[in-house]
Amino acid sequence: MQASHLQRIFITLADLKKGQTAVITQFQDQPGHDRDVLEKRLLSMGFVEGMTVTVRHLNWLGGDPIVVEIHNGATIALRKKEALMICVQE
Repeated sequence: MQASHLQRIFITLADLKKGQTAVITQFQDQPGHDRDVLEKRLLSMGFVEGMTVTVRHLNWLGGDPIVVEIHNGATIALRKKEALMICVQE
C-alpha cells in the first residue's frame, strides 16, 4: 500500500482547532527533541493520559503558542513542538 493511501491512526494536540476538546491518549517521539525531557515537563504541567483538554487559542499564523485548558482547571501555553508530542482522541 502506498504511503499516500495510509490513514492516520492518531491526531496530535497540534491538529486540533480552537474550541475542540479531546482526550490525551499517549506521548510520541518528535525528531530532534529529547522525548524524556519534554514528556517529564508535560507530565509536571498536568498532561497525563486520560486527561481531557480543550484548545482555547491558536496563533493565527499557525505557530506558537497553542493555549489549552486542561480539565483540572489549568490553562497552559505550549510550543507547537510540545503539542505535536501529545496524541489525542476526539
